[in-house]
Amino acid sequence: MAVFVVGIFVGFRVLPSLFPVPAASAQQLEALEESTGILQRQIQHAVTALDNVGSADAQLTLTLDEKSRRKGKAVIVPHFRSEPTAEQIDGLAILVAGLVDGLDSGDVTLIDGSCRHLNKKALVAQERKIFWTGIAINVAKILGILAALITMRFIIQTVGTRRDLSKDPQGDCHCPSSHPCRDQAARRVQSKQRSLPTLFPRQRLLQYRGDNFDRHVRQRWLMDKRLCIPLVLLTLSLFTPSTAEEATIDIVLIGDSTVTDDAGWGKAFAGRFLDTVTVHNLAVGGRSAKSWYDEKRLPAALALKPDFAFIQFGHNGQPGKGPERETDPATTYRDFLRLYVTALRETGTQPVLVSSVTRRTFGDDGKIRSTLTPRAEAAGAVAAEMQVPFIDLHTASIALHNEQGKAASMLLNLKENDRTHFNEAGAQAITDLIVPELRGQLPGLAAYLRHQEPSQHPSD
Repeated sequence: MAVFVVGIFVGFRVLPSLFPVPAASAQQLEALEESTGILQRQIQHAVTALDNVGSADAQLTLTLDEKSRRKGKAVIVPHFRSEPTAEQIDGLAILVAGLVDGLDSGDVTLIDGSCRHLNKKALVAQERKIFWTGIAINVAKILGILAALITMRFIIQTVGTRRDLSKDPQGDCHCPSSHPCRDQAARRVQSKQRSLPTLFPRQRLLQYRGDNFDRHVRQRWLMDKRLCIPLVLLTLSLFTPSTAEEATIDIVLIGDSTVTDDAGWGKAFAGRFLDTVTVHNLAVGGRSAKSWYDEKRLPAALALKPDFAFIQFGHNGQPGKGPERETDPATTYRDFLRLYVTALRETGTQPVLVSSVTRRTFGDDGKIRSTLTPRAEAAGAVAAEMQVPFIDLHTASIALHNEQGKAASMLLNLKENDRTHFNEAGAQAITDLIVPELRGQLPGLAAYLRHQEPSQHPSD
């Protein structure tokens, strides 16, 4: 055995160090890099040529192992025209693998529009993990039931046996002390003492087989039968999903700086919910409905598979913001909102459209003058068209600031003369406008709100 172990050590540790494999030369690495670029473009063209694919992005990574053999991994992001079938996904992976030597179909990862990773190896590993995790959970539950069963029976039988031993050993017998029945009673007490405690009623019954089946034994059998009710309840409680797991809610916020945690209402909004609710704020300052989507931020939101998604844009899509951000409230702005709603619905998410919160710009009459009204109306029209909840934050915020007046509304500015973003008090004030809409339009989500009074505004 020792010789065998030494042989393995020499073969795998000593010999490779004495005869190292030469590393790949610079020419090989340069050729590999050049071929990687060529193959990556070929993959992209081949995938785009498929019937159900409009366009595709490809990322190919090739490496050389210690024997200068080529190994690779590919990540493909195809933009399908319609929902792909399993056969199309498998065929696409096989197609890509066939274009590159050293690339297996299992090393091809496809990421569709819903940000689902369709890599075969990853899916198989995930399924195995879920399977074995489920088995481990069920085994733990069964062990818990057995432990509870043993503990409960131990307690009940101990109490019952001690109670019997505290009674007169001779019971109702009035025979003389020399009568044989007195000896039987003494033996019965000894038998009960030996069975303290006994886990299984049939074993205890056998110990009483030689004696009369008296009322004490019958009482103990009835006590054993009463165990059925708590054990059934315990089993149901262990195998029924916990309310904490069912109550977990995920919310995604999509928008511009007025929704962020630092300069918008996002953080204040998240603070209104119970701990079982997680709010993922994906809003980014300076983004419009167009630029946020063009920067490919939507797949990250879809990958979270949230229960609700709140979408608010408008500020950065106005004229003068540049062609990479500008949208037309009558056409392109609505198209992007429809795109968000459709993509989120496909992942089982409930989209919620929110109109743009107003800027705190006052006219000579002391009232708000907003240039965002066309975009707020466009968001409301898309919400009605696609039948999704709509929170008219634009109208509500105008009413709030008109009521407060210019001086009080300036106290909500994040910085001096910043009439767009909010400080903490401003974020709370805007959140106070959103919460009543949740209670009216999304009662299922409103059930997870903390019970608290509305915040005090500066004008109060």
